[in-house]
Amino acid sequence: MSDTRMLLTERIVGAIEHLQETAEQCLERVSNAGDLMSNTFLNDGKILVCGNGPSAASAQLLASYLLHRFSHDRPALPAINLSNNSALITQIGVESSINDVFAKPIQALAHPQDLLVVFDHGTKIGNLVQAVQAAHNRGLRVLAFTCQEGEDVQSVLTPEDIELPVPQAGARAIEAHTVLIHLLCELIDLHIFGSEELS
Repeated sequence: MSDTRMLLTERIVGAIEHLQETAEQCLERVSNAGDLMSNTFLNDGKILVCGNGPSAASAQLLASYLLHRFSHDRPALPAINLSNNSALITQIGVESSINDVFAKPIQALAHPQDLLVVFDHGTKIGNLVQAVQAAHNRGLRVLAFTCQEGEDVQSVLTPEDIELPVPQAGARAIEAHTVLIHLLCELIDLHIFGSEELS
């Protein structure tokens, strides 16, 4: 077996093992998170989503699935991706603080029936902490996708929040978070629309 093939096999096996560890660690929490997200929509709430760097892409993925569709046609579900407004983020970051880039929109847009979803793959930036605190101040619960190095976000969660922790940080966390997003979207479609075959 060539060195390249061995490397690729090692990486794939590592990803599979990490997903198995993720399932063992938080599968029951995924079910609770699916209920929380579904109930948010059923109670006329919306979901606010944010993340940094690659986790901003995770936020965008979740928001796009909710606003359009996951695997079946169905009505749009209200979601706002706080990570994709580059003008606002850079203005707040330059004129105020990078730590405020999510907190300020939450203060303006959030209502108590809403839900904040944060994605943390291990970056040490205070804006996710500030976002969680702003959500709590507005009466929101929080769903946090975290990782092995997500202590900052974990430290500000309350017992009413739900954390979906994965065993590793970085690229492995992004991979696992993507699988969890898919599971949650499937649960939401099932809970709200009552069928796995919607189209």
